[in-house]
Amino acid sequence: MSKQFEQLELLYKQILYISKEIKKYIDKTDYDEVLSQANQKSQLVLRANLAKKTIELTAEEENVIENLRKQILENEEINIKLMSKLRDSTIVELKALNNQTKLTNKYEQNEEPQEGTICDYTSD
Repeated sequence: MSKQFEQLELLYKQILYISKEIKKYIDKTDYDEVLSQANQKSQLVLRANLAKKTIELTAEEENVIENLRKQILENEEINIKLMSKLRDSTIVELKALNNQTKLTNKYEQNEEPQEGTICDYTSD
């Protein structure tokens, strides 16, 4: 195994690790950290793609990279499902809040009732 392959393998392992970390942060609802980790992962993916283009891999090395890639994809699918559920629940909460706000605004209008009655029998 060449030094270049070892570096490529390390990049894929780092991507896998960050993907697992993202799931942990989603579970903890630490979305700032999710975004931070996703940015780091994006940089690693760019580096891995560039490195893969420049390296000639043997069949064995290709299998190792393919296995790592499959693990990464599995974790990413889990993360996408978790974020989709979160998005859906957030949409429902926002709609409920929006409806509540509309009702509150409608009934908070402090208009003074008009003086008098419907039938005004006064004559001038």
